[in-house]
Amino acid sequence: MKVGRPNTLSEKDEENLVKGICLSSKWGFPYTSMDIRLLVQQFLNKNGFKEKRFTNNLTGYEWFKHFLDRHKSILSERLAENIKRSRAEINHESIKKYFEHLKNSLAGVSANLIINYDETNITDDPGKAKIITRRGFKHPERILESSKSSVSVMFAGTASGYLLPPYVVYKAENLYNSWTEGGPKGTRYNRSKSGWFDGVLICFI
Repeated sequence: MKVGRPNTLSEKDEENLVKGICLSSKWGFPYTSMDIRLLVQQFLNKNGFKEKRFTNNLTGYEWFKHFLDRHKSILSERLAENIKRSRAEINHESIKKYFEHLKNSLAGVSANLIINYDETNITDDPGKAKIITRRGFKHPERILESSKSSVSVMFAGTASGYLLPPYVVYKAENLYNSWTEGGPKGTRYNRSKSGWFDGVLICFI
């Protein structure tokens, strides 16, 4: 027989909650601690339960910590990476097909003429949030409609191993001389209203 105050949820209800948390995380929409507390509050209200320990049936953070501890073999609290929906839709099969087409396209092309480039943003990140997911999940991610904005940098390199100078784009109407000082040798600078690269800027590379 267990000693002490009974849990807010039954073992079966907690088991279903854990399954829902894991499934939501797998789909790219993990719960935060507050999400889980609000979910429990909604469950109690919907089923007509009144928990005197909590204000308006909203569990406290201490309850959440005990809940997490009871299911520590399955759940853990981690920092999630924010990704856009378009990236989340990429799967193993689409990547495999891409490289199959790429192999045919690059047949007979010199390594010096094969250039890979990637754009990244270095400011104004909305940040990571602690979410609850299945224990052992290596890269928990949270799908957002937008994730970053502001200054962008493009890096490029050839298949032969040569790294090209970076290309920096500021979010501004004008490009000031002081913004082009102190960078790596050969760095190109530009500006756009959004701070992102567009077709016009690419033409100036």
